[in-house]
Amino acid sequence: MKGAYNTYLVSGILLKDEKVLLSLRANTKDFADYWSLPVGHVEPRETELQAIERELGEELGIILVSAIPFCYLVDPEQAISHQVYMITQWQREVKNMEPDYCAEIRWCDFDDLPNPITPVTRDILERVKYSDKS
Repeated sequence: MKGAYNTYLVSGILLKDEKVLLSLRANTKDFADYWSLPVGHVEPRETELQAIERELGEELGIILVSAIPFCYLVDPEQAISHQVYMITQWQREVKNMEPDYCAEIRWCDFDDLPNPITPVTRDILERVKYSDKS
């Protein structure tokens, strides 16, 4: 199925103290000034797991220790596939490593999410809210 899509994305769900980490996108082609999960493209010859590991390092300065596939989304209209991981363990403190593309990072309560939020992030967080979050 992967061959049908032009864009392959990965996102990471980081939870701490019942809060989720969101970032405020800045200077981006799509959804600038919207809140989203850490997200990035899968590069050629890179697996989704390698991509999320790289993206978390680039965006947040963390080292991925453990990730579990959480859900897989497709948007056939935009030819996008999107692998989402629950990040269960990481090393280092979370920091905004790309201030040119991310205006702010914030731990957010599920019942008090910032606005606006990207549609796919809202969809993913609804799924997280009703899962066991493990």
